[in-house]
Amino acid sequence: MSEGVNDRVGPAARARRLLKVQTLLRIRAALLSAYYRRRHVGWGSHIDPTAQIIGWRSVRIGSGAVVSADCWLNVNHFSPSTVQLTIGDFCFVGRRNILSAGHFLRLGEYCLTGPDCKLIGSDHVIDDPFQPYVASGATHNTVIDVGVNCWLGAGVTVIGNVKVGHGSVVGAMSLLNRDIPPFSLVVGSPARILKRFDPRKRAWVQADLLSEHSANALPDESSYLAMLRSAAPALRLPVAASSKRWGDLP
Repeated sequence: MSEGVNDRVGPAARARRLLKVQTLLRIRAALLSAYYRRRHVGWGSHIDPTAQIIGWRSVRIGSGAVVSADCWLNVNHFSPSTVQLTIGDFCFVGRRNILSAGHFLRLGEYCLTGPDCKLIGSDHVIDDPFQPYVASGATHNTVIDVGVNCWLGAGVTVIGNVKVGHGSVVGAMSLLNRDIPPFSLVVGSPARILKRFDPRKRAWVQADLLSEHSANALPDESSYLAMLRSAAPALRLPVAASSKRWGDLP
């Protein structure tokens, strides 16, 4: 008789214990998230509550930045002593972006990404097809480096070892899998360079028409960043565009 009662009570007790453990884990995760948001996020930045960040210890987000709703920032092999994913000052990361860091991933200052962008710096290990890929581990030898003041349109994918030169624009839905020089305008899948900025003409010109002299006149990244900071030392980014919880605007 007692065994039958215990059998009936046992599953309920186990369910209560499981719920208690899950609740404690959620509380612990919330406390850790709040701790790292204070320590690793600059002044005036907004991280939407629906954004998930895995590997907070290896993430740094600058001042005045916005990470929008449903974003996923993932450091695949995080280390408490190594910064592996950085988002610079005054960056706006659009809704549903995925930033998956391998060895290192950077969004330089003043970068803007549209919705549904994916920066994939890590892949699942596929050496042995007789092992489940879901449990095979992730690669961590790639670097994605997006320079200062780049604009990635909606649905852009950046994959593998890629350096996006500062001041560049990547058209919507493009697939970028190779380096592009600074001040480039690229589109397509895979992306190709259509235009580059000519500082003498103050205009975008066909890439093959940019003279070597004009290309050499373009500022390096540190000089370019200094110019931007002088022109826009403080920005108020459109936080209302980051999440529906801000409501509609008239």
